[in-house]
Amino acid sequence: MALRQARVTPELIPALVPPPWGALDGPPLQRLLAGTGPFALWMVLLLAIGMPHAAGIGRGKAYVTIGVCSVLFLLVTL
Repeated sequence: MALRQARVTPELIPALVPPPWGALDGPPLQRLLAGTGPFALWMVLLLAIGMPHAAGIGRGKAYVTIGVCSVLFLLVTL
């Protein structure tokens, strides 16, 4: 007998994988915290380390660019 996989609807995703911090349906600050997590912070760190080398720009300019882009991404997905 084969195992059956139940369908996963978009409404079930928050229950299956809850955000590590904050809440998806709470006030704006909690939603902002829900957008940040260990993997998002790890992504920003790796981008900040790699961008100066890949783009050939200074570290300060790369850190500011990655920081601004990360904050804008969080605000857009709020």
